[in-house]
Amino acid sequence: MPSPPIEKIASEFVPQLTKEAIPANLLAALKVGVTLRNKLVHLGKADISEKRLGDTLVTVNELLYLIDAFYGFTWARDYTH
Repeated sequence: MPSPPIEKIASEFVPQLTKEAIPANLLAALKVGVTLRNKLVHLGKADISEKRLGDTLVTVNELLYLIDAFYGFTWARDYTH
């Protein structure tokens, strides 16, 4: 059984487990990143600018720190916006 899409995990499961929601702007940026990743993996190419790649990596980084903060690692809030 495949795992649920990361967008569903972030938007539905994380709030159920932590009682906090991931901001809509991060979810939207995550969805863009997943789309780019899927094009690259499944089509073998994707038109990804250096800026878009950087923005996507910043989003993933922010999301990981935010989830750490949700789980009680208060220091992680220092690395989120």
